[in-house]
Amino acid sequence: MSYNVCLSITDYINGCSDTYFHSVNLPYLFYSSYVYSLSGFTFSFTDTSSGNYDEWLWNFGDGTTDTIANPTHIFPAIGNYWVCLTISDSAGTCYSASCQDIYAPIDSNQQCSACFTNMYTDSIINNNDSIEFLNCSVSANQITSWNWDFGDGNTSALQNPVHGYSAMGTYDVCLTITDNSGCSNTYCDTVNLSTSNCIAAFTDSSSGTGVQFTDQSMAGVHTNFWTFGDGATSNQTNPSHSYALPANNSTCNINSKLYFLNSFIITAKKI
Repeated sequence: MSYNVCLSITDYINGCSDTYFHSVNLPYLFYSSYVYSLSGFTFSFTDTSSGNYDEWLWNFGDGTTDTIANPTHIFPAIGNYWVCLTISDSAGTCYSASCQDIYAPIDSNQQCSACFTNMYTDSIINNNDSIEFLNCSVSANQITSWNWDFGDGNTSALQNPVHGYSAMGTYDVCLTITDNSGCSNTYCDTVNLSTSNCIAAFTDSSSGTGVQFTDQSMAGVHTNFWTFGDGATSNQTNPSHSYALPANNSTCNINSKLYFLNSFIITAKKI
């Protein structure tokens, strides 16, 4: 069962407001989860689900599937893929699915591929606050240079630089790598520095039909308004909420699951 939970905040001091939505899932009997790693061209997927199940269905988001517990996979091209694992029991009474947006930075036709992510080093982004850029580039050979363009006239040759912007706005950040075989590749990402002084966010953890919500918003003193997706609301800072049992709960029991939510959305583009 899935519920769309919404948190709206208003900052007393700055007068800013923000809203964050997230779908909270309460799986039955067991829940699906997985981790993955990349080595060269090959992704390795590992089932970390819980419960009594004996069937797996992997959908790699590129038109291919697999039914083993821990498959490996090579994606046909560089890009983002919505990879889903569905687990079920052979009786067909219960199932659970989990999906992740996975970026494949390299394919079997390319010898090197630039890639990076960024994280904010401060809770609120203001002028001259620093952003840490994390290199995730891969190559069939040894990468020898990293050339960064931060989109504001500044550059860096560090592998994992930290950069501070002097003004709010949208910046196209590009990383160009070169390896010792001469392979070169460029990857760009758009970084948005919001003028808002508050960002709504929360985490949740469930046990049975109860869910504990924890406010992780980036703001000063603020009010909260929660909607839990089933008609109920709350003004508490960190509310707990119990959802009604589904009609078929005699067969499936609800288990716990923890989600970490990130309010930053980055749109990637390749050149």
